[in-house]
Amino acid sequence: MEVIDDAVARYLREYDRYHKMAEVTATIVRQILDDHALRGTVQWRAKNPERLKKKLIKYMDNNEHGIELSSVDGVFGKIKDFSGVRVLTYVESDRVKVVDKILEYFRGVGSETVVPDIKAHGFYRATHCQVRLTDQYCVDTNFNLRDVSCEIQVCSLLAHVFNEVEHDIRYKPLSGEISPAENSLLDAMGHLAESGDIIINQLLDMTSARQSKEDGKFADEYDFVVKMNSIFPSASNFSEYSGQVYSICVNDLNLNTLSKVKQAINYNEQSSYSEALDLVARVGGKLTEQDISTKVNGSTSDILLVLLLKNSEFCELLKRKYPSGRGISRAKRFMVIAKRVEEVLLPDNIL
Repeated sequence: MEVIDDAVARYLREYDRYHKMAEVTATIVRQILDDHALRGTVQWRAKNPERLKKKLIKYMDNNEHGIELSSVDGVFGKIKDFSGVRVLTYVESDRVKVVDKILEYFRGVGSETVVPDIKAHGFYRATHCQVRLTDQYCVDTNFNLRDVSCEIQVCSLLAHVFNEVEHDIRYKPLSGEISPAENSLLDAMGHLAESGDIIINQLLDMTSARQSKEDGKFADEYDFVVKMNSIFPSASNFSEYSGQVYSICVNDLNLNTLSKVKQAINYNEQSSYSEALDLVARVGGKLTEQDISTKVNGSTSDILLVLLLKNSEFCELLKRKYPSGRGISRAKRFMVIAKRVEEVLLPDNIL
């Protein structure tokens, strides 16, 4: 018990740091969802000290992890979720997209690369990622977060409901083993979660089909993606970075309808996509070692971004508005691309 008391006492002394780590991580993850038009919610917390104590007592009573928990340092090496973030996507298919972006935005523990831990047994579906912040986030008051990690759990909303109920009933029985009837109901609930995911996908597809035929103001970034897909159908991953491009169009350039966007880029059904692909390739060739974290991709919303940046007035306006390129990858990324677009076009006296 002495090790447990000492470990909990140390955690209480360091609680604020773990709380801040969870909050900062959640902010970055929320930005990921917004920037890439991924529907979902983000929850975060620092571990409750009382729950930590109960967890350690349970380990001790069950003789689990004896060697690892024989010292305070061992406890802090074993417990991974002092800081925790949970991402709940609307649909299961977005889980892998969120995880891919987590790998891009964070560092791993013990190495630079995050190693996803895919949990899949029965109807349980989730991916856990143990992450550290990259250097760009460990500045100013976040300097003391350099050696702190956070556990990010990613699953769909319906999978989360099933996961929580199953965990409480199957793995935390109040008395005795659960009955066959309870097992059957849990299985039925698992099937409902899978069916519900299919229904949500179908509903979102139908909504997208309806919105693609309307030409009013963009309702949100999701509506923006739907309408842009109608003019760039070959950009199969247009949603990537689309939150950034949506913000530029609506908030900075006053391009809040499909017709305004088409007019701004001089859209031509036969030539605009191939023109944009060529420009993306040329911009990619101009990226330097200093731009190592920035990549351009012709299957994403970069296809629209480069066409917007061809307009010298738009480019200059954005440079004035975002002179330092600050932000969680948002301003920094598109301003790096803007600079390279200028370099590509200036020799031809286009700008």
